[in-house]
Amino acid sequence: MAATRLEGTRGLVRPVPELGRQGLHPRPRGLGHLALVVERPGDRRDRQAGRPRHVPDAHPGRRFLHLSHRLNTPTLDGNLLGCQHLSPILKRFRSRLKEDAVRAARTVGALAVTVLVSGGLAACGSSDSTSASSDAGGSYGDCTPVGTFGEYSLDTVTDDTLTIKADLPSTGWFDGDTVEDIDSGYEYCLAADIAYQAGLSSVTLINVSFDQLVSGTLTGYDLSLDEISITDDREKVVDFSDPYYESTIGVMTKADADVTADNLASLKIGVKQGTAAADWVTDTLQPTGDVSVYPGDAEAQAALASGQIDAYLQDTAIELGVAKKSGGTLTVVGQYESGQAYGAMFPKGSSNTAVVNKIIAGLKKDGTLDQLSEDYLGPAFGGDPASIDTWTVQ
Repeated sequence: MAATRLEGTRGLVRPVPELGRQGLHPRPRGLGHLALVVERPGDRRDRQAGRPRHVPDAHPGRRFLHLSHRLNTPTLDGNLLGCQHLSPILKRFRSRLKEDAVRAARTVGALAVTVLVSGGLAACGSSDSTSASSDAGGSYGDCTPVGTFGEYSLDTVTDDTLTIKADLPSTGWFDGDTVEDIDSGYEYCLAADIAYQAGLSSVTLINVSFDQLVSGTLTGYDLSLDEISITDDREKVVDFSDPYYESTIGVMTKADADVTADNLASLKIGVKQGTAAADWVTDTLQPTGDVSVYPGDAEAQAALASGQIDAYLQDTAIELGVAKKSGGTLTVVGQYESGQAYGAMFPKGSSNTAVVNKIIAGLKKDGTLDQLSEDYLGPAFGGDPASIDTWTVQ
């Protein structure tokens, strides 16, 4: 549909329907979102609606406002949205929005408003307007948050959004081919649950390298969920929540490779820089063969596939998803017990740790974490991690 210039606005407005995604929690086709994209002068390019929470590489020249609504009410106006200056726009499209709202009311979740300005997320309106929009919930991709909206409070770096820094994407944990595609997965939906119970209307993802992530030097984020093992060394520079997932160290090889517990230490091994597996290889396995350190999983997997290394050691919970996605060319042949567990990571001294611990405890108690594992990790792994042989260091 062509863009329309409205009185009282400086840009162009066009309605953009977004189809619902079909997944483990599918939305009715055609009713996923209805978005209004307010384009500022000098930027008329079409943009995909419905993904304001992803900011992998903000561009200062991209200036636009994005409103993403989950419709469950036939009443849409400036007061409800908490942004009085948008009333002329909403009045112009009131009839169209009301028709869609009535049709969607029986099947779609709560109304959410997310505003993206110049590549960054910002709240709009007064404290009263924030309360009005918060009562209606938020926008969390394909996840269905549990608990009570706004039961807890977090001190966030950006109003009304939970900012996550992580090494993205990650099969089963943050599902998507690119950062912009991510809208589901175990850790993404865990982030959605935390945001929802903290009264935040969205999750913002920022992509960083894992080595940088665990260095303790990063700022500008609320927490990280990135299959990060809790270790004593890391706790010197960052804070962790209570564990939410226990993991082991897996041994991934090419499908036709002859790698066993007996010969592993003498072979060419690859590890990812900054990981607990890399430390474990040095401190516990103590191999006699060459060890290559890679900046990311993708580089290590490419080296494995090309024969530069014989085995790649990384968390089993990460490797299983990669092996399944490889179409049978890679496989996980064994795993080592390491006593490791994943926790949410915070900047050192964060005031949010205790609150997130309460939320995680509730998600354990009500079975939500088990359900997330069943919904996302089971299909991603293609099997039960317990079925993989457990090796001991020779």
